[in-house]
Amino acid sequence: MTKSRQTIEVITISELAAARAQIAQLGKNPMEAEILKEAMEFAREKKWIARAPFMDLMTRSSDWVNSRTVRQIEVLADLALVEAARAEIGQLLTYGGRRASAWVNCRRMAAGLALFNHSRFYRVMKAYRLLLPKAPKRVVSARVHDGVMAVLESNRRWCSDGFEIGCDNGDVVTGAFLKDCRDREIISWRAWPSRGLPGEPVHDRLVKDWGIKPVHTPVYSPQSNGMAGSFVKTFKRDYVSRMDCSSADIVLRQMPAALNKR
Repeated sequence: MTKSRQTIEVITISELAAARAQIAQLGKNPMEAEILKEAMEFAREKKWIARAPFMDLMTRSSDWVNSRTVRQIEVLADLALVEAARAEIGQLLTYGGRRASAWVNCRRMAAGLALFNHSRFYRVMKAYRLLLPKAPKRVVSARVHDGVMAVLESNRRWCSDGFEIGCDNGDVVTGAFLKDCRDREIISWRAWPSRGLPGEPVHDRLVKDWGIKPVHTPVYSPQSNGMAGSFVKTFKRDYVSRMDCSSADIVLRQMPAALNKR
């Protein structure tokens, strides 16, 4: 189809593909091939479209609106969504848009009703102020943690952490340790058969035993806890998993052999 309007010629992509296929089949006739190639070069200067119904686009009225790009708000359907959401989240202290929509859609699926789209569910909850306020941003500490945990010499820097070991009879063994950041060896450790810390802070007790000067890093410093946390994971995976965890007393008797290897 070729349409002239305001000196703009339009031709469909299908006709362009057919012309190219015809050129490929006319290799034995150089004259016809040259004529078609000239026509193709002339057509490249025109405007190509991928859809044939171009006349509808050119004959639309000035007040035409594309319904696909204009959101149609169905008030009654939105109110039904709001009532269903309030019935699910009314007694909850915390929830999210995805969580609430999953509950509502589960009930609607069981009742044989159409499911709500997650994006629409979030939009309606936001419009009716049913979403919880977002968590406040963390206050950036004035003490910037730009150091490196690993050091080149021993006895220069240490890290500490704690862990808990659950026993088969319900007992809990709590432990804490100091670790050298160079040799990755345990400097000192303590363990006791209860949950939580004793009266005196554990790291203070460990510091007193070795005379180490405690230096606290800024808050929210995951770099400092990475080395100690990695040890806790390795200790539980390679040692605690092979221990006899029948009771707290049995675990405490195995702790020296396990930690002294590290």
